[in-house]
Amino acid sequence: MEDKIFGIVTDLIRDDISKNEAIDKLLILDSVSKRHLIEEILHDVNSCDGEYASEKVKAYLDDGC
Repeated sequence: MEDKIFGIVTDLIRDDISKNEAIDKLLILDSVSKRHLIEEILHDVNSCDGEYASEKVKAYLDDGC
């Protein structure tokens, strides 16, 4: 993910993309990342005991997501 962020910032610095395009790309990257995390949590919830699943969800929420 760092490489993708670096690429977006590099494109912005080189004026290959506008500030708005960079923002859009970063927002998409962020939402895809969060979706992946949510899918992992849901998988854990479905495949483990309730206490562990609750801990995963709490950890996700504590991280500010």
